Amino acid sequence: MNPHVKGVLVDARNWAGIKDKLISEIAASGIIGFDIETQDDARHDGLNQFMKVDDEGFKSKGKKLVFDTRRTVVTGFSWYCDEADQAYYLNLAHADVENRIPWDEARQLLDARGPDAHLICHNAPFELTMMKTSLGYQLTNVICTLQMAVSAFNEDQYPKDKMVGAGFGGMANLLPALGEAFASVDPEGLDERQSDLLGKVIGKTSTASWSYNDYTDKLTYGYGLKQLVKSFFEYEQTTFEQVMRGRAHMGQLTGEEVCAYGLDDAYWTVRLFHRILPMLPFQNDKLLTTFFEQENPMIYVFSEIWENGMKINLEAVQRQRQEERAIYADAVR
Repeated sequence: MNPHVKGVLVDARNWAGIKDKLISEIAASGIIGFDIETQDDARHDGLNQFMKVDDEGFKSKGKKLVFDTRRTVVTGFSWYCDEADQAYYLNLAHADVENRIPWDEARQLLDARGPDAHLICHNAPFELTMMKTSLGYQLTNVICTLQMAVSAFNEDQYPKDKMVGAGFGGMANLLPALGEAFASVDPEGLDERQSDLLGKVIGKTSTASWSYNDYTDKLTYGYGLKQLVKSFFEYEQTTFEQVMRGRAHMGQLTGEEVCAYGLDDAYWTVRLFHRILPMLPFQNDKLLTTFFEQENPMIYVFSEIWENGMKINLEAVQRQRQEERAIYADAVR
């Protein structure tokens, strides 16, 4: 359980008693963390074949996860009003059918949001797309903390104090060999052993424990919600695998089984928003404006493409690529 906030499951057993209170809280809040849980067990069979889904509904770990946006079911959603002491998870379509709340009732919560209030989501195109295709509901005034993180720092950026504490990481295993091989260096170039050891560390695609890539991967802020929460707040969130406990999809769990996991994301998206937002002007005095006017609005474009696809003029793209390459080469020269 999240020690920072109390979690409350909202379902048919308490809906009538707390609905008005929840609507009032949402109506009064300007910043609301929002997250959904979904399942697409009824996905197109072509996707089952692509992801090598077995007879029990489990997807192959070696295949890319692809959602069927037309057949996804939102099993529940969570929210957290900024500075509140409670976060909530609502059961829409979990295994305990008798405790579900009909969407026509549940949407009153989202409809209560003020016209200037913002929803904070991590990887917002997912929420935008699935809420629209599954429930016919268009989310508005959404801020994406994933897009904010991408704007604030690079994929291999990390805090200096974390690097100091990490020492040499896995590269420490190579230090004896490096010390011996590089005891002397020929000014004309490295010998075969020196080149081999150097390549182990700086190999462009290497992910070995002694590589620089692995070293920075363990230090980086990251972009995934759970890694960001760990990086900034030293808090370990429950993983998807841990909450599933051997079940194939979210629809097979009860609302009580999902509650703490779901509302945790809504809470931490708000905390991340407040933590990352000041990093934008620190990186560049124009970045804050750029994020809100150009980068964050792209989440709606990404969602539209995810839902309906995108047509491009491939020949024009290739021509433009050649022109840009020529311009870049000329600038380098």
